[in-house]
Amino acid sequence: MLEAKGLYFSYKKGIRLIEDLSFTVSSGEILAICGANGSGKSTVLDLLAGLIEPISGEISLDGEVGQGYLLQNAAQLPLQGERYILGATVREELELGLKTRKNEKGLIELAQSWELAKLLDNPTENLSWGEKKRLAIASLLAGSPKVFLMDEPFNGLDYPGTKSLIKDLSRIKKEGLKLVVVTHEPALLKDICDMYLLLRPGEYLFTRDKKDLAALEDFGVRPF
Repeated sequence: MLEAKGLYFSYKKGIRLIEDLSFTVSSGEILAICGANGSGKSTVLDLLAGLIEPISGEISLDGEVGQGYLLQNAAQLPLQGERYILGATVREELELGLKTRKNEKGLIELAQSWELAKLLDNPTENLSWGEKKRLAIASLLAGSPKVFLMDEPFNGLDYPGTKSLIKDLSRIKKEGLKLVVVTHEPALLKDICDMYLLLRPGEYLFTRDKKDLAALEDFGVRPF
């Protein structure tokens, strides 16, 4: 389980962006984080990834507490994460994710599961936006993280790409991964999402009941 207890965080003294925030995400669950610009969505992801520390409060992952543990066991796809691809080819990028050039069987299986097998020798700079997105996700998941954090993963995708990503998220959810997804379009996840965290500075609503999503517009988010 990923658990946040009483988190406080601010960038400016006296102005608390995150205040007394608590929630849980179990294995095989998807949490969608929603809110207007500046509400703290990406900040929550950075806290969960261990990139920044809360002023107070605690984050535990499978019972382990500490920024170092989060850094080792949480994978984060940042906004426009496709720009962070380092490998010159699809093969090289997946090898970086697997941290080995010797596991050819594992590489092929990974490429097949993300529809990248026919692209292994293609230069990454020649990939489409959707292909880069799949490659970035596959490379991050190759390290077998305990929780996967995604910041606006549907950004820049066309309808087929969006539909494909939703299918992929459903698949890795069924494999037991804990998923946290920041999105301006929560309706895209309505069929696979287990709970929602609605944010605005200093306030939040964490709910597993979709009836509570009548509050989306109050938090600056487009309603279903």
